[in-house]
Amino acid sequence: MQTSTEVAVEYLRRFASRDFAGALALTADDATYRSADGAEHGKEATAQLYGMLATLFTDLRVDVLGTTAEGARVAVEAVVEGSLTNGGHYRNSVHYLFVVDGGRITSTREYCDTKPAEAFFQAAQG
Repeated sequence: MQTSTEVAVEYLRRFASRDFAGALALTADDATYRSADGAEHGKEATAQLYGMLATLFTDLRVDVLGTTAEGARVAVEAVVEGSLTNGGHYRNSVHYLFVVDGGRITSTREYCDTKPAEAFFQAAQG
């Protein structure tokens, strides 16, 4: 069985390769995802959010800068970067807090610099 850190890093690897279904396959059926704006999503709503992201990015990269794990909790410091379908570029520093139980992610919390995130979502809306 993979360690909690390995599960979290694999989730981000799949996310970066835009294998969103593969990333979500690493989550429990009742997993929650709290986005940087504080909204909490279930697995289905997270899948819809990732579907929207798939239409906005032509490529995506997640550079993991470091991890810290204690028990089921894994903190990941990363830089998320990608090219957008509208010709723009997105880059943000992100902190993820994963909770892993039985090899599945049960909770993800995302924290990031809200200024680039807000600009990204405003541009995405037109």
